[in-house]
Amino acid sequence: MATEPQLINTVCAPHCGNYPCEFQAWVKDSEIVRFKPHPQMTTAPCLKGFSLPDRLMNPERVLYPLRRVGPRGGGRWERISWQEALEAVSQGLEDAKVRHGNDSVAMYHYASQHTLPGGKNGAEASIFRLLNLWGGCVPAYQRGSLCWSPFIEVSRRLFGSWQTVEPQDGDCNWIVLWGNNPFETAVRGPLQSFRKAKKAGTKFAVIDPVASETVERLSPDEHLRLTPGTDIALALSMMEVILSKGLIDMKFLARYTNAPFLVQVHNGRFLREKDLRGSGSTEPLVWEESKGDFVPFPKARNPALSGQFSPGEVSCVTALDRLTQSAMAWPPERAAEVCGVPAEQIRRLALAFGKAGSGRAKVVVRYGGYQRNVNGEDAVAALHALNILTGNFRGVLTGDTSEVENYHGEEHATELTRVTDIGIQEVAKRYATPNPVLKRFPVNHLAEAILNPNRYGTNLHALLVMWGNPVNQNGDTKKTIEALKTLDFIAVSDIFLTATVQYADVVLPASTNLERYTLTEGCEVGRTFYPALYDDEPKMQLFYGKPVIPPRGESKDDFDIVCALAKVMGYGDAFPWTSAREWIEEMIDIARRNPRLPWLKDVTMERLEREGVVDIPVPRPGLSLALSTPSGRVELYNEGAIDRELSPVPCFGVEDGIRIGAITGNSYPLHFLTPKTIFRACSTFSNEGRIRRHNQRFNRLLMHPDDAVPRDIQDGDTIEVFNERGRIEVEVHVSSRGRPGVVRLPQGGYPEDGLVNILTSDALSGLSENAAYNACGVEVSLLSKDLEQEKAGRSAAKVL
Repeated sequence: MATEPQLINTVCAPHCGNYPCEFQAWVKDSEIVRFKPHPQMTTAPCLKGFSLPDRLMNPERVLYPLRRVGPRGGGRWERISWQEALEAVSQGLEDAKVRHGNDSVAMYHYASQHTLPGGKNGAEASIFRLLNLWGGCVPAYQRGSLCWSPFIEVSRRLFGSWQTVEPQDGDCNWIVLWGNNPFETAVRGPLQSFRKAKKAGTKFAVIDPVASETVERLSPDEHLRLTPGTDIALALSMMEVILSKGLIDMKFLARYTNAPFLVQVHNGRFLREKDLRGSGSTEPLVWEESKGDFVPFPKARNPALSGQFSPGEVSCVTALDRLTQSAMAWPPERAAEVCGVPAEQIRRLALAFGKAGSGRAKVVVRYGGYQRNVNGEDAVAALHALNILTGNFRGVLTGDTSEVENYHGEEHATELTRVTDIGIQEVAKRYATPNPVLKRFPVNHLAEAILNPNRYGTNLHALLVMWGNPVNQNGDTKKTIEALKTLDFIAVSDIFLTATVQYADVVLPASTNLERYTLTEGCEVGRTFYPALYDDEPKMQLFYGKPVIPPRGESKDDFDIVCALAKVMGYGDAFPWTSAREWIEEMIDIARRNPRLPWLKDVTMERLEREGVVDIPVPRPGLSLALSTPSGRVELYNEGAIDRELSPVPCFGVEDGIRIGAITGNSYPLHFLTPKTIFRACSTFSNEGRIRRHNQRFNRLLMHPDDAVPRDIQDGDTIEVFNERGRIEVEVHVSSRGRPGVVRLPQGGYPEDGLVNILTSDALSGLSENAAYNACGVEVSLLSKDLEQEKAGRSAAKVL
């Protein structure tokens, strides 16, 4: 008698703008016969999720533990047992510890899978717990970022939180998508909201050097093709128009920002009573119009927003005037020369944005390539300033559901915390082990920390990699490879023989999401998009998955790998779980008993396994203007930036063009952009056949005809892209969608796809130490036919 296919719920949660997504698989005889989105997915997943079965059965999977044979990077391996592999990892780490100390061992992980317990989100309770018990290590994820730390850092300085809320899409007359490409990177939630707003009459501007998919499909009312890296000049120029025409929201600035605070001209610090009288209040002073005197800002009722004041020998201006000084240096005509955008277009957008009125326009600041530059923090501050000046900031989200009007009250807004994070915290209390090693280095400077120990006080000799691919994702691939070759020992856990795995001594085969137990948290529009939690009130959800089939070959869940490694290293008693399912069950049970989480009282493992997606009635978050900044207000001017030796205008800002458009290695004439794409999540899904067949054009170098014709390059040619760091070979797409002087190739591809980080530098953005991928110049030339034929049979992986 034939058996019916079994229905099993599973999760897709890579590091992309749409995570997580729930799917249902119908399995018969260990084969997936049907695969579709879970019925509670109210917005459709992207192509990456649908390719999970292909990923599961990919013939390039690593299915058995491997040990390197011959030199690193040679691509020769021998199969070994799990016991041999785990003992080799344990011995490799222990040798480094004995010879050089625990701070000679680094643990590199980035984002990869956002799942519990075996992904990035559970790392503190799994691999880092083990390593901390062992004496600690240098974690590579706790300093800097490869994606959006400028937004996080600057937003917290301006607003006390990065979970900011601007006007709702449907309430806006104008929405400015700045360096934003939601048609590829935010297809669940923001994309639908933008489409709905446009249909209702909202006008859109897209600021992007090239005509992205968003430009092609949204047909914005304005498309400003600025020169890469000149976002600050453009933002200041828009401010110049808005300020000159008096289109700022004076009431908002006076009540909710530090715009009235008096700044001492000679040192850039706020004026305080002690500066006038040698003692007194430490509160910044403002000029109170009704009293004609200097008063601490909490006592002011009608503070001056503009003016020059000279108490004694001290000369002061308002914080708003400091910003105005910077903006007035950038009239549209000057900005046009720097940004490559017509002055009239700048003026037109600025006037439309300013005239939209309070609460009726916004710049979408959160996600954008403008952050991945040497001036990323400055750009974030400048874009936020546009919303602040026009009063288009509603507050920050907080777990306190009451709206607080007292902008200088004792209670301040706190950032929202994921329900699963609270559960992990409770588990961590039971099993917590602090890391005795205090050394840190920016994640994009793994190679720098290895090759130049004095830079960060490091002495690295061994490296463990899980949920990451530094050879592919860190800037300056050649430098990363050079650094890895100097290490005494490297172990990597991965699903495929990635660019990083090529330099490992031991490879631990990890299973895919379809072969493991997973739990993650999300909502109907993707958990990343916090503002939607207040405006659209999507359902908060837990996403659960169980193995669709047993792990292929000898691959293991990362959590199981950690537990097995713990036994070999002598810490098995600290990892008593027999499976990831058991760990999830314990976490859910602990979290359900927490009085802070009453909405979990009905969540059980049985229900998770039965339903796959479980709605959790988390209360609507509060919206607060009681900010946890030093003043309790929006910090339009950030005094703390002075101590960082950064220009304090407008927040971290730019003095008359300093650092605008900086490129590292600018002897190469073409600006090289490396954006995200819908077809990959960083390097994840790079080798999926269905995706590669679906749209080949996404992996071509976009080049404007004005740059192609002088180089005798035609659409479809194979070309070389090169600079002082290396060269790659790709197919070119010659199109007016590009901008003259700019070429673009999506990041995340394998070496055979044209790995962009062979060309990018490992430069950092500044204060937040984010990867500055876009600060990169290249040259392009036609690949000769003879050279093309010579290289045709060469293994692409050996290009490195």
